[in-house]
Amino acid sequence: MERIFSIIVPVYNVANYLDKAIESILSQTISRDVYEVILVDDGSTDNSGIKCDTWRNKNPDLIKVIHKENGGLGFARNSGLEMASGEYIIFLDSDDYWIDNDALGRFVSTIKKDDPDVIVFKNCIYDEETGLVKEPKKDRKEKIRLEDAVKLEYFDFSAWNKVVKKSLLVNNNINFKKGISEDMLWSYKILLCAKKISFCLEKSVYAYRKGRSGSLTAQKCDTYREEYFQIMDDIGNIMKLNKKNRIADLYASTVYITLFRYLRNNLNLNEKDTQFVLCLDRNKRMLRHCANRKISIIRFLIYVIGAQNTILLFKRVHR
Repeated sequence: MERIFSIIVPVYNVANYLDKAIESILSQTISRDVYEVILVDDGSTDNSGIKCDTWRNKNPDLIKVIHKENGGLGFARNSGLEMASGEYIIFLDSDDYWIDNDALGRFVSTIKKDDPDVIVFKNCIYDEETGLVKEPKKDRKEKIRLEDAVKLEYFDFSAWNKVVKKSLLVNNNINFKKGISEDMLWSYKILLCAKKISFCLEKSVYAYRKGRSGSLTAQKCDTYREEYFQIMDDIGNIMKLNKKNRIADLYASTVYITLFRYLRNNLNLNEKDTQFVLCLDRNKRMLRHCANRKISIIRFLIYVIGAQNTILLFKRVHR
């Protein structure tokens, strides 16, 4: 029987979390003939790689393992994609887990009904420090338009809340670049290329683990600045070459504002940082469609008084 899903799990030094992630997949109520699991050990230095092999040995017809030199989350996902045989690709970060045992069953129903290129599903947040689960977005039992899903950030930057047709990725050469927040560019390309996007937002399917020591999102590193600049340049350059796409543009504006705020607040970049100012100025086309009023205000300021003065203004307001 041909597999419908390839579930790719990039693994790096997550020995304390990996079992829960894999168990959440194997607990799915749907037949195991429907999916395969690909564990990509990205040069782990703890016993994560050994755990991957142990799980494969227990489930040789279901689980594949790749061991590779450390290259980062994006390249680990790319390696899994090369081995994948399923019609649809799902990414599960190895410190996260699925909380809905019928997740794959829901996706199969959506595929039979809509034949989508992409399915976007809902997630909750598990706080590592408090042990509490938070629902950041409300359940949506009714249908939602793609434009509204982007504005309300149901369609967000994450790769792990999407089920994507492998052919969409392969035919459009959509893969992950090396670096942090590689999901931002990847998701933007999906919006540009997908002809049909469906949603499973009735309840949370996925638990995103927040606050884990050692995770990339828990770190604030000045070296990230160049990689964030590159993300903006990549999206800005794609927008130069493509016709206007309102929905993709709405997403791009959210990326712009998210990175603007992060670089200004978390990395303390200011109006004296020439590279920061130039990056904001040369990519202001990312604001040509605004997802909300706050973004439209920042767009107005950058176009009228320039990025440098806008940064200075926000610094004064937040004193």
